[in-house]
Amino acid sequence: MGNDEKGMTPSGQQEAERQGFAKQEAERAPADAPMQMKIVLGMITRQLTDPGTIVAFLDNAARFNRKIDRVIISVSGEVNPAAVRAIEARVPLEVIDLNQPEERIQAYAAGELTEAEANALFRRPVYESGGQMPYGPNRNGVILEGIRGGGDVLVFVDSDVSPLLLSGCPGQYHFEDADFFGSHLEALDLPGVGVSTSDYSGYYIIPPMAFDGLDTFLEGLQKGAAYAFVQGSGQHHGLTFDCGDSRQPFWTDKILGGNVAIRLELFQSHLPFFSTAYHFEGDWVLTRGEDTLLGKTLAASERWKVLDIDLRIFHDTFGTFPQIPDIQKEAFIRNRFYNTCLGWIGRNPILNALSGEDAGAISRRQIAFLEKSVAAAAEYFGDARFLKLPDAARAAFEQLPDALEAYAELRRLWPKAVRTAWKLRDEARGVEDGGVNSIRSANSISGVSIQSRKGGETP
Repeated sequence: MGNDEKGMTPSGQQEAERQGFAKQEAERAPADAPMQMKIVLGMITRQLTDPGTIVAFLDNAARFNRKIDRVIISVSGEVNPAAVRAIEARVPLEVIDLNQPEERIQAYAAGELTEAEANALFRRPVYESGGQMPYGPNRNGVILEGIRGGGDVLVFVDSDVSPLLLSGCPGQYHFEDADFFGSHLEALDLPGVGVSTSDYSGYYIIPPMAFDGLDTFLEGLQKGAAYAFVQGSGQHHGLTFDCGDSRQPFWTDKILGGNVAIRLELFQSHLPFFSTAYHFEGDWVLTRGEDTLLGKTLAASERWKVLDIDLRIFHDTFGTFPQIPDIQKEAFIRNRFYNTCLGWIGRNPILNALSGEDAGAISRRQIAFLEKSVAAAAEYFGDARFLKLPDAARAAFEQLPDALEAYAELRRLWPKAVRTAWKLRDEARGVEDGGVNSIRSANSISGVSIQSRKGGETP
């Protein structure tokens, strides 16, 4: 049925992963003191008007005596000078203004990229016409600036998460503090771990819902693995909690972009985040799952592993916690879920094609599932827009060749961009120390093989 983004890992597989991690930990030789790495805190957001999230994470770092060397925020809209000052009072801040990419284009064009190639990386057509930067290129801009600015580890958080953990159970919950940065850094100090990540506590991205054909509807979105959890939302309301004392790390191939720490050196041999946008009803729609392909790439890596540290920071998914999300009564929840569905639909063809699946056959099957279920969904939600989802799925598949070309372009340009970023880093420092801060070869970049199985005719 296709690859499900962040689908729930079967309990048996997850237990095996946990046991494998525990075995490696038991066999691990006593380690020297952790390497002192320069930590960059990164975020992508439409506007920087409230510094609250970044300040909360910086305060968390201070409470646990963790040094954050720099903050990088990529912004497409308004920047409030007061928010900038609040962050700069704590650590150095770099704001990437997506509306002004000229300096970055000039810097990278002076390296290994041509001006046209630098424009392709930093001045996306969808942003020029629609004002929205696809999530993958947006995060990758932060990665390159993190390397260029001397960082060793990049920690990504999202604007709607918190370093606190939601613990307890429905009706009896409380928040707990945790050494967020220390937990990630401890994981990255393990042999071979290039990425540490985890899920969230809080309300699930699919709000509580119940209607005939829900399972078919979720299959059409390639979210069938979530059906059992959503079906039980009448009892738990879609609320998830941190595991507390029963927390157990495990190996994974699923990365969550709002709760992740990454060794920047791995991008010299592996492709970064990837996502695109597709055109539907006169607008550009950003696809979701920019972190999914990175997880799959690293899963096949002979050097790097991804560790889920089982530290579920709080995600205020709908911005109204503790209010139970009601998709039938709240228009903003319907709007968010509709846009999320469009994002999943856009992700599915490229994810399945790059995973070696028959993307055409899967798309035809998913369109059939949606056609069977959207009437019931639209009636339940009280929103006729959901009737359009089969057409959105057709549009996404029709534009699969464009998405494959974008991935091929990333494979071609990324090694040059990374080498240039490391060169700019070392030029700024005036050092060639041969260690983690030196320029390294990035001639061979691992990614997902492009296997374009279009499945014959357009669905």
